[in-house]
Amino acid sequence: MKMNYWCYVPIVVATLSLCIGTARAQEDVQEVEGSSYAQGSESWQKLDGPFFETCSMCHQRLGERLSEQVAEWRGSVHFSSGVFCDSCHGGNPMSTILTVSMGEAYGFKSDPSPEGVPNFCGPSCHESAYSVNEANIHTEDFPDEGWEPNCVTCHGSHEVQEVNMDLVSLEENTCGPCHSRAFYLRQTEKESLVDSHQLIEDLYAQLEMMPEMPVKNTIRVRIDKAYKDLRGLAHYFNRRQIRAAKTPIDTELGYIKGILDFSESAALRQSAP
Repeated sequence: MKMNYWCYVPIVVATLSLCIGTARAQEDVQEVEGSSYAQGSESWQKLDGPFFETCSMCHQRLGERLSEQVAEWRGSVHFSSGVFCDSCHGGNPMSTILTVSMGEAYGFKSDPSPEGVPNFCGPSCHESAYSVNEANIHTEDFPDEGWEPNCVTCHGSHEVQEVNMDLVSLEENTCGPCHSRAFYLRQTEKESLVDSHQLIEDLYAQLEMMPEMPVKNTIRVRIDKAYKDLRGLAHYFNRRQIRAAKTPIDTELGYIKGILDFSESAALRQSAP
């Protein structure tokens, strides 16, 4: 009777895969103490290769809520900016072994507690917003209620979008659920912030018309810095704090506009017959 050895191929392959996977897992665990990843460094998923999006490849098949989270993340500013699952949740995305990919040894963190959200988002990525958030009206007035607004209250978690002034709105699902229109109109400094944002857009447009010269890049860096500082003001949630922090930004923007206006006038005089 002739033996059909082909029937054993799947068993051999499965056994080899198990042995190789176990060996890799042991190597991973042995190396974790000294790995840079254990310290929360660059996301391994940023590397090009077969391990790209390892987490989402599995999660998108695990049920409605988990697959929704993958879709939300892929449509977020985090995804387009190269912020991957392990950037926030830790773990080892290069491993397909659950105890390694979501292992404590690799600093895996599941859902943070509400009070832990600022520490989850802030120190490593959003330092300026984190430092402001530690002492604002939201964090000061809510401890006795057993709940307080945090990063995800306004920005969401997996579906985080590019920040703009439209986010500060009663119509959006940010300020409206907690604040009435009367309170909003009385307290907000939004119009002042909108004016400064518009000035920055105008300065960028004016800068593009400026002839190429060494000072052009210096001006662009200064506008970028003012824009970043201005965006962070929304985290103060206090009119006096916003005004105090906004004054030096407005001064800087006025100075930049003066330089651009002068350069524009000089260029026109030079081109005049």
